[in-house]
Amino acid sequence: MIRRLVIRPEAEAEMTEAFDWYEERLPGLGASFLLCVDAVFRGIVRAPGVFHPHRSLRDKT
Repeated sequence: MIRRLVIRPEAEAEMTEAFDWYEERLPGLGASFLLCVDAVFRGIVRAPGVFHPHRSLRDKT
């Protein structure tokens, strides 16, 4: 079974903001942040049962 991780546009925007914030503090730190995010995403795809689903407080559904 092929698993697909869906990243909402709001989450992508937050990651972009975080990248920029880290880069402003120290050049290259944003790239390190994205590598960590990518590692977590790969872990979620590999073993989704290990992670708890999270719903944003903003989600109404």
